[in-house]
Amino acid sequence: MAGLSPSIVRAVTMFSFVAYALYLNRPTNSFNIMALSMLFILLTKPLFLFQVGFQMGYAAVFAIVWIYPKLQRFWFPALFFISDLLIVPFSGLILGIGI
Repeated sequence: MAGLSPSIVRAVTMFSFVAYALYLNRPTNSFNIMALSMLFILLTKPLFLFQVGFQMGYAAVFAIVWIYPKLQRFWFPALFFISDLLIVPFSGLILGIGI
């Protein structure tokens, strides 16, 4: 339904490996899952290496996996509530200006 774009294939293979590891009650390491899915995809379709969607998808996932634990130390759950109080009232204005 969504096609076989590199970003969709990346998401599906990474989720499949994570789901399989959880099914086996094995500990998961995000970097290992990412490398394993990249290897699996490149073994089946090596030309994905030259597509921007493949490169940017893995770069984004790598950045998220690498930076999220560092940000988690500084992030407080209450900030989400405060940002909602500030953003939601102005969302209609922001959408109107954007359109």
